[in-house]
Amino acid sequence: MKIFISKVWAYKHTRLIIGTLVVAIAVPGIYLINGVSDNVQKMKAVEDVTYFPDYPAVNSQGKNLTLIKRGEYLAKAGDCIACHTNTPEKGKTFAGGLPMVTPFGTIYTPNITPDKKTGIGNWTDEQFIKAMREGISPSGHYYYPAFPYLYFSQVTTDDLKAIKAYLDSTPAIEQQNVKNDMLSTIRLANFIF
Repeated sequence: MKIFISKVWAYKHTRLIIGTLVVAIAVPGIYLINGVSDNVQKMKAVEDVTYFPDYPAVNSQGKNLTLIKRGEYLAKAGDCIACHTNTPEKGKTFAGGLPMVTPFGTIYTPNITPDKKTGIGNWTDEQFIKAMREGISPSGHYYYPAFPYLYFSQVTTDDLKAIKAYLDSTPAIEQQNVKNDMLSTIRLANFIF
């Protein structure tokens, strides 16, 4: 075995390939470790929440009030407001933008108001159900695991439709979604896979 290793190591291109592999693995690894370390420090700096937004009034005009009330109950039970409202900035209810600092970067929650440009106003019930159950957006991209869609996979179709009816009856707020700020190695992995 020792002789075999000596012969293989004797070839110049073998050393070049092994050196390249070590660098190709080590550099992103060091970057990832440093990035994770920086993000863990950011996580420690998150301040306590002192702002608790009110649930918005619903517009039930011409809509199924029983369905909306059921959806409101479920949205409150699921605490949708906690993630989809930027409480550190006293943001508008359900308009998103809450920064969720993770070891791998910051994920910003999306706008789930019925705004047709920046929210879920153009989503069909089927698209909403697919997002809630499978974590797949209407455009086909996967949501990061920060969105706990696995926990919603057992929610009945009727209950998901009720939640959508409730969200559709809340005020539409045009607020652009903030782009997630993930470590470049995570973005590369998402691109590859």
